[in-house]
Amino acid sequence: MLDCSRNAVKTVKEIKHIIDVLKKCNYNQILLYIEDTFELDGEAYFGYLRGRYTKEELKEIDRYAVSQGFEVVPCIQTLAHLNQIFRWNAYTDINDLSDVLLCGNEKTYNLINKMFDTVAECFSSNKVNIGMDEAYLVGYGKYRGDKTEIIQSDVFINHVNKVYELAKKHGLECLMWSDMFYRVCSNGKDYFEPKVEFKKELVEKLPKDITLIYWDYYHYKSSDYEKMYNCHKQFSNKIAFAGGIWSWSGFVPQNKYALSVITPAIKMIAENNIDEVFFTAWQDNGAECPFFASLPSIFYAGMKTSNPNLTISEIKELFYKTFNIKFDDFMKLDLPNQLTKDKGLFNPSKYLLFNDPFLGICDSTIMGNESELYKTRSRILRNLSNKMNEFSYISMFYASLCKALEYKADLGFKTRKLYKENDKEGLKQLLKQYDLSIKYIKIALNDFRIVWFEQNKSFGFEVQEIRFGGLIERLLSCKNRLIEFIEGKIEKIEELEQVILNVEGEFKNAIKGKPTIINNYQFNASTCII
Repeated sequence: MLDCSRNAVKTVKEIKHIIDVLKKCNYNQILLYIEDTFELDGEAYFGYLRGRYTKEELKEIDRYAVSQGFEVVPCIQTLAHLNQIFRWNAYTDINDLSDVLLCGNEKTYNLINKMFDTVAECFSSNKVNIGMDEAYLVGYGKYRGDKTEIIQSDVFINHVNKVYELAKKHGLECLMWSDMFYRVCSNGKDYFEPKVEFKKELVEKLPKDITLIYWDYYHYKSSDYEKMYNCHKQFSNKIAFAGGIWSWSGFVPQNKYALSVITPAIKMIAENNIDEVFFTAWQDNGAECPFFASLPSIFYAGMKTSNPNLTISEIKELFYKTFNIKFDDFMKLDLPNQLTKDKGLFNPSKYLLFNDPFLGICDSTIMGNESELYKTRSRILRNLSNKMNEFSYISMFYASLCKALEYKADLGFKTRKLYKENDKEGLKQLLKQYDLSIKYIKIALNDFRIVWFEQNKSFGFEVQEIRFGGLIERLLSCKNRLIEFIEGKIEKIEELEQVILNVEGEFKNAIKGKPTIINNYQFNASTCII
C-alpha cells in the first residue's frame, strides 16, 4: 500500500517502477492510498495544488499494473483523514469536527458518490478500501448540534451502511479498516483490546460482504496477533490483514524493527490461512522516507508471506540474486537512527535535525557521543553507495544527512552547557560548528531534493524546503545572538536560561539520556504554534 496523501504523490513512472520491483518480491496487488489526491468531476478544490492524479494518470497506472498481472485497489477516505479538504470553504458545510465528514448530510454523500464515480471509471478492479479508520470524533461536532446526547456507534454504523450502498450501486466491493468498531462499538474499549465483546445488535448491522482489515504494526508475538484475529471473528465478515514496513518515522527506514513485528504476524497469517494480506508504507508527517529505503522489509514480507518456511538466510540469498545487493548492506540504511544497541523504535535522525538549538526540546536525549557516531555513519553510508546500484541516491542522501548531524545533533546541548558555564571563549569556538551545520544541512537538502524528484511529483516538497530553510535561518539567528552575547551587547539569552526537562515527560532535569521517537516536525522545532 503506497501512501500518496502525506504530501508526496508518486509519479506514474515511479509507480510503474515500484510495480516492477514488487513483482520480483512476490506481490500481486498494489493499493493506492489517495485521500484527496485524485480528480473528481466538479470538485475543483478536492486535491487542489496537492498533485492529485488525473483520471488519465489513474487509468495509465491501472493499465500497466494489469499488464504485469497486478490488481490496483484504490484506498480512499469516506469519513475521516480528510484534513486537507477542510481548509477550503467549499467543504465547510460537510465538516463535522476536526478531519471528520458530517454524517447524515446529503452533500457529504454527493461527494462520496463522486469518489466512487472516479474509482469505478479508472480502475479495472471492483475493490475499494473505503477507509473509516481513526474517526475518533465522529458525530461530536456539527452533527451533534443542540442534541443533548448522541449514540456514536449508531452514527458510525449508519454512515458505513450509507457508503456501502453507494459503493454497491457502482458495482464496488468494499474493504474497510476495523479499528473504529473497537472504538465506538465495544463499550469504550480501544483498538488492540483482544477481549472486547462487540454489541451483537451492532455487529448484525454491518453488511456481511464488507471485508474488515485488521491492521497491526506493533506486536512481537504471534499469539498477540492471534488473539486480535480471533476477536475479529465475532464478525461474520471476511478478515484481511495489514502489516507495516515502518516507513513513516522520518527520513530513515525502520527495517530492523519492521522485521521483528512482521515475522510473528506472518506466522499468524499462515496458521489461519488468511488469503488477503498487504503491507502498508505510510508516510506520516511529510513523506520523508524514500519507498525503496524499506526494500529489505518489503522483500522479506513478500517472500515470507508467500512461503512461511523460508529462513532468513534463504531470503537474504534470494535478495542478492534479485537485486545484486547484499541484504545486510541494504539494512545499513537504518544506521542514522541506530545510535545505541537498545531494541525498539527511535528516530534521532529527524528530531535531532530539527531540534531547536536554543529551546533544546530534545536535548534530554543527548548522550554526548552523537557527533562521533554520525561521523562514522556518514562514512559508512557514503562508501555503501558504491554497492547500492540503482538505489545509490538513497544512501548518498543518508550520508549527507549524517554529515549534517555530525555537527547539528548536539549543537544545542553544547551551546547551553557553555552558556551556563559563562564560557564565552568556548562559545566563540562553537560558532564554527554553527557554520558547518548550516553548510551540511544545505547539502543534505540538495540530496533530499534528488530523492524526492526521483519518485514524486513536485507538490509537497515546498514543505521540506520551508522546514530546512527555517532551520537554516534559525541557526543563523542563534549564531548572531551568541555573537551579541559574547561581545556583551546583550546580557542574556532567555531560551538558554531555561532548565531542560525530560522530553519523555518525567519532569526531571536530564544530563544524559537515550534516543526516543518523535516524528513531529512542529514538536521538534518549537513549543509554540506553527
